Order: sequence, then C-alpha cells, then structure tokens
Amino acid sequence: MAVEYTVLDSVYRDSVELMGVADEIADSHDLSDAFALMGTEANKARLADLTALDAGSLSAVDPDDLVLVAVAPERERAAQSLTEMREALEGGDSGDAGAETQPPTSLPGAVERADNPAVALVSVPGAYAVREAWLALHAGLHVHIFSDGVTVEDERELKEFGRANDQLVMGPDCGTALLDGIPLGFANELDRGSVGIVSASGTGLQEVATLVDRAGAGVSQAVGTGGRDLQDAVGGATTRQAVELLDADAATEVIVVVSKPPEPAARAAVFETIADTETPVVVRFLGTAADDITAVGAQHAGTLAEAATLAVAETVTAEPPADRPQAEELVAALDTRESHAGGDLRGLFVGGTLCAEAALVAADRLDVRTNVGVGRPIEDPPVGAGHALVDFGADEFTRGQPHPMIQPGPRDRHLTATLADDGVGAVVLDIVLGRGVHADPAAGVIETVERADAPPPVVASVCGTDSDPQSRGEQVARLREVGVVVAPDTATAATVATEVVAEGGVGR
Repeated sequence: MAVEYTVLDSVYRDSVELMGVADEIADSHDLSDAFALMGTEANKARLADLTALDAGSLSAVDPDDLVLVAVAPERERAAQSLTEMREALEGGDSGDAGAETQPPTSLPGAVERADNPAVALVSVPGAYAVREAWLALHAGLHVHIFSDGVTVEDERELKEFGRANDQLVMGPDCGTALLDGIPLGFANELDRGSVGIVSASGTGLQEVATLVDRAGAGVSQAVGTGGRDLQDAVGGATTRQAVELLDADAATEVIVVVSKPPEPAARAAVFETIADTETPVVVRFLGTAADDITAVGAQHAGTLAEAATLAVAETVTAEPPADRPQAEELVAALDTRESHAGGDLRGLFVGGTLCAEAALVAADRLDVRTNVGVGRPIEDPPVGAGHALVDFGADEFTRGQPHPMIQPGPRDRHLTATLADDGVGAVVLDIVLGRGVHADPAAGVIETVERADAPPPVVASVCGTDSDPQSRGEQVARLREVGVVVAPDTATAATVATEVVAEGGVGR
C-alpha cells in the first residue's frame, strides 16, 4: 500500500471543509484512505497510527500547518489524489492575486473585511477554539462554536461573558443553527415562519425544524446551544438567553425548547425562564416528566414529532403532509413480520438525540442497550448484543474522525454486518440531510440493502426537506425502491421496528 503526503506551511482550512475534500477525493479515486488535518500533536499521532507514515517524518510539522495524506494500492494513484486534494484546498489562487481576492487568515482580518458582521462561526481544533471565540466576543459578535474539545470551564466563562453583553454563545459542539434565515453548520433549507427553536441537540433541532417546515409552517430562528448547555456546570445559560430573545421577537409566535436529558439545576434554571415567558412554549426534554413541564406553563411533547405538531398548532392550521403514515399502517405493510418476531432490534444512528428518541420508544417494550444513556450501557462496542441502539456520532467514534453525517462509511459498514446477522429481527436508522453533510447520505444504505441476502426489515427516518441539496423526496423514493420502510419521523420509525421484533412483552 502506497502512502503519499505533503505539508502546506501555515495554511488553515475549516475542519468541515477538510473532511469534505478528503472524503470526496477518497471516493472519486477509490483510495484506501485520505486525510486532510491540521498538524496538531493529536492529529500527527493519529496519522502515524492509521498509516505507514513514520511519526518522525512529521516531527517538524507545526499545529498551524496542513497535512495532506493519500493511501492507495498504487503510488501513482496516491500521488495524483494528493495533487487534486491540494488543488481543491488551494482553490486555484495565484501567488500574485490581489489582497482582496485572498481569504482572510485571522478572525480580526475577517471582521475587518466583512460588511456589518454579526456572527462568527468557529470551526478549528478545540485547543484553539476558545481563543477564536474570545476574539469574536471582544469584536462584538455572536459566536457559533462548531468545534468540540473545549473544557466546560471555558464554556461557562464564554457564556457568562456573552450573557452579560447580550451576545449569544452557541456551543461548543454546536452542530446547527438558523439565524435570520442563514444556516450555520449542519442545517436544512427551511421556509421562514413564526416557530422559534432552542435546542441543546443538533439533530433534535433539525428534526423539529424540518417537521415544522413539512407541516406547512416555518421557522423564525433556530438557536443551537451545544450539547452541554443543560449540564449543571453550565446552567442552561444559552438556552435561557435564547428563550428570552425569542420571547421578545415579534416574528416568533411559539418557542420550542429541546434537549437530551437535562441535569437538575440547569433544568430548574431554564424552567424559571420559561415560567416568565409570555410566548407559548413547547418543551421536549428527553427523560423529563410531563407534570414537571406543564407546572411552569409550557406544553409537554412526548416526542420530537409531537413538539413540531404542537408548535404548528399554535401558529397555523395545516394539513399533515401526505407522507405521514401512522406506525400501524407501516407495520401492516410488512409481510415479513412473523419471521423476524423475537429477533434483536438494532439501531444504527448518526444523530445522538435521534438515537435517544428511538431508544426511549423501544424501551417501553424491550430491554435496550445504548451508548446514549438510555437503558443499559453497551458492553461490547460498537454495537453489542441483544436490543442495541448506537449513536455513531458519539465522541468515542468521532474523535479524530469525520462525523458520520459527513462520512457515513463506518455506519454503512456496520449495517452490512448487521443485515447478515441471523439474530437481528429489525433495523432502525436515520438519514440526515442538509448543508454540510454527505452529498448522498442514503446511497450507502441503499447499496448495502441491495447487496444483502434476505435482510430483516430496515426502517428509516429521513430528516430533511425537499429544498435541501439532497432533496428529501428523492432520498425517500430511492430508499423505498430497495424495500426500506420510510417513517415520517424517528419516533414512528422506532415504533415500527420495535413492533416487528416484540412479542407482546419485554425482550432481552
């Protein structure tokens, strides 16, 4: 196996861009692997572990340098791929181009060049994200921190400063937001409307927002807070601030607040803010009792889909979309149910909250194992045995690796093994569309199902809209062509898959 690499001195590119370029080159040239990484010590160690590169050959590489690596069966293919990767990242800029045609190389430089800037999107390795966030705050900007790897102490300090100065700090590890119609991170194409969303979950925000859009309503603002915002150490700082801002927003008629299971003190603080809100509020807090939510004057939603339905009811009267069959209809359409009853339920997800939502549904009838804090923990990762639901976007899978929404290959490979397992009775999974994600996220699932010999039922939810770059309608049609059962939302998908394997009681 040939390994070719090059180092671009003092060249920075956004991590999402790097992942996308490396993925595209690897696919187009059928490479064994391709990497485009900043030269941090962690990244250099990773390259030494995953390729035949000698760690010593990278010893002179600095954190501000960009390392490109191509691994292929033939050296010529690796070298050609490396050249194309470099050209894609350099963008064809010539050395004598004017200063105004060159991208800014620092946040202050970008602020100086921008016309009335309002938000800084920070997507650099976590070790550098805090510095960039502080620069943005001191420049008077709101901050969207896509990066992870930021300490909870730094997060708290950034958010305390932002709250004191009327600046939003979204993140760290904030996957998505939609501000004044402008998508940030992994975001969908949505109609503007009067539903405001605040979410400590990226895919949770996406599912509610796309369901609102598909129901004929629209989104005013969608504020991601980062997954740790409702931990006690952070105290729901951005959630509270965003709820207050949406309450004061004349374009917002209802607010939806979403989170994975919140910690007690943070939840209490958010509830205090909701209790003082004049705008109607719908809450989907996974694992929180309905009475606790209604006690502060909010509406309780039992699922993300119900949160969207309740929000739409506050704004417009809209007919449900034509593709919203009920779980009973989908189960009835499966003619293989009897042969798979009693088998294992497997969930293979790219969205953590979508995995947790599905696990909570399944846990009503099955003894589930997960890596998202629902049921028992998985003892034999990545999939485990019995009724197991896995979030492949969890930190243990994405540390130093592209998120499966960008590169779904790891999830697709596990799907291949899962469909070949005679003990599996049904599979439930998610397909997430939008900007920043894979250009054709359903393709790997479709190819895997087509190759499988007598696979168990595969049930999918497709989170997106027809206006997304991948077009939800097209993705759904192709999945259905190969026999995948497409449910309108995650909870319905989980209900269908659970019904297939359940035998009237609690499984293994």
